[in-house]
Amino acid sequence: MTKARRRLKRAVPPILFWGGLWGLAEAVLGHGLHLLRVPGLAGWVMFPVGFWMMSRALRRSGRTVVLAGVPAVAATVKLADFLLPIPDPFLVLNPAAAILIEGAAIALLLSRAGESKPSFASLAAVSTAWRAVYYGWGTAAASLAGASNLFAPERFAAWRFFALDPLVAALLIDAAYRAARTCAAKVPRTRCSGPALRLDRLAARPAWAAASVVLAAAVGILLRRG
Repeated sequence: MTKARRRLKRAVPPILFWGGLWGLAEAVLGHGLHLLRVPGLAGWVMFPVGFWMMSRALRRSGRTVVLAGVPAVAATVKLADFLLPIPDPFLVLNPAAAILIEGAAIALLLSRAGESKPSFASLAAVSTAWRAVYYGWGTAAASLAGASNLFAPERFAAWRFFALDPLVAALLIDAAYRAARTCAAKVPRTRCSGPALRLDRLAARPAWAAASVVLAAAVGILLRRG
């Protein structure tokens, strides 16, 4: 086995684990936030969640392939909803596309920033960019494939989607970076990042990685049925 193939093989468990965990977060937390019917709330929270999981996977594995693999797994978990009768396929395709587009935007930023803290401006720019691409996806699906228009004028506020929502998401990510640095400077490292370090250890184990994907798909299907 070549060195490159060995590195790729070692990257598979973190990709599956963090991708499954992202899919589980979308199924449980994302679903719950949408039920609150607060405009923009789900996007404010779920983009930082995906950002944190991808950055964690990259930091602990050191392999840039995770930047493509993690969102691909998370989107695939969402596609498991097709195992149920779905009246409109875009009820599944739209959130899966959102995960992939978010993942691509995050990958672009993290591949440039590495382990350095991204600037607030770059966080806001990336948060805006993925929304612009998703807007293109939604409008194309509505015009070409007959999907319901996600961005119909009567329920879509462009100023919020392209201005307020990206700023809030960027503020949350920036605040998380600052809080982590402040905590690390004041208390032992394990007290600040203990839960994340435990997740890192689980992510390296193939059995836990596979379980993460299976659990995420199962929970998503159960919630869809309910």
